[in-house]
Amino acid sequence: MENKERLEEIKASHSLMVRNGYDLGYWEEPFNWLIEQAERAEYNNIWSERVRKYKEQNERYREYLGRLQRASKRYPTEDLPHVINKITSEALEDTQ
Repeated sequence: MENKERLEEIKASHSLMVRNGYDLGYWEEPFNWLIEQAERAEYNNIWSERVRKYKEQNERYREYLGRLQRASKRYPTEDLPHVINKITSEALEDTQ
């Protein structure tokens, strides 16, 4: 069972206990705090994964920009439009 599923199960159990009048007493506040921390951790994991993907994408863009820069020095001016079109097409295909 994934962490997210486990968290949902715990929240449902907590909600059921409260609805049925079960008094958690002292443990109510720590229980709520733990649920909140788990939700924050899940949220942070989601953002962390997004940041990782953006960093990878950024690195690929840097590679393509480097290729464009090297091509501008290597190829004659009349060949550049074709070379630039080829490299940018590859970059666009890579991002899809």
